[in-house]
Amino acid sequence: MITPERSRVPETTTEINRFTEEQKFDLRENGYRIYTLTEKSLGALINSGEKINLQWREGLDRWDQPVAIEFIKSVHSEAAINPKRLFLSKGNNKDLTKQEEIVNRFSKELNKKIPGVKAIIGQVPDYAELYFQHLAKTGEYLFVAKNPKDFTRTQTLAKYDFKFMATIGLTDGIFTLRKRLTSCGDDDFMSNDVRFAHVAPLVVPQNTPALQSWNDFEYWHKIR
Repeated sequence: MITPERSRVPETTTEINRFTEEQKFDLRENGYRIYTLTEKSLGALINSGEKINLQWREGLDRWDQPVAIEFIKSVHSEAAINPKRLFLSKGNNKDLTKQEEIVNRFSKELNKKIPGVKAIIGQVPDYAELYFQHLAKTGEYLFVAKNPKDFTRTQTLAKYDFKFMATIGLTDGIFTLRKRLTSCGDDDFMSNDVRFAHVAPLVVPQNTPALQSWNDFEYWHKIR
């Protein structure tokens, strides 16, 4: 494991965005578990003792994108997942754009049942913090692949050319980051980077601000 410098981990600055009590009741009735994400970066999680496989950064320049991903923070909000239905049905074998469309449709349907919530594809630190909170509370691993080639796509950009996104999965029980193609050419649509890319939406309050994105170069410049 490679540990980022503690001094590079940004401080928590915002208030927590929360579900209403009625929304919490309805979410739990529908099989969701609710956790509070607290603007933790991957670096902060590693510094607290959590095991995260960051082997993809070996040999990279200090400020290559995969390294800087470690300093993006999770959203400061309550977030809900359904561990029994973590992945959307028929959400794999699609590029990122089509997965976003599927999540948007799912979000609209969920909002009809539980007004005031929305479903999103999270950033890497959102899934990481949620993963460790769920493991600590239940002893259950999330993002367990039925097929060893399966992985979960995120909204975190893994390269400047927008062709690769950061993905998550488990390697020997350890939370692992990889980079995968967002899409493939027509002649290579069945690439493993698309075929085995699943989508696991997070449910958050509808007024949750846009997630902090590595796509924002100004943010990277500030933390550098």
